[in-house]
Amino acid sequence: MSGMKIELSIGELGRYNGFSYTSVIYRICQEALTNALRHGKAAHVWVTIEVDDQWLCLAIADDGCGCKDFQKGYGLHGMEERVISLKGNIIYNHGSTGFGIFVMIPLSI
Repeated sequence: MSGMKIELSIGELGRYNGFSYTSVIYRICQEALTNALRHGKAAHVWVTIEVDDQWLCLAIADDGCGCKDFQKGYGLHGMEERVISLKGNIIYNHGSTGFGIFVMIPLSI
């Protein structure tokens, strides 16, 4: 057991039926949690999913050691490919503490 604490917040899902994006959200969360533990040595991760009329938004942040510079490995490239295939955007927030991933996917593709 890692002892890593994960907090999940799911907002109002509105008209989102979930079926189109379920595997993409799952895989992104899986990779982000693995990276938070393996590379960031995080003790705490926050995962937030929100949906409005136009977008599904996923935010994942950790309290790990962070990184000023990072190179995208297979996992981050895989995340990007999945998001881009759904015409979405992905942003990485990295610095001296923690790492964050913010994903926006349009609900009508």
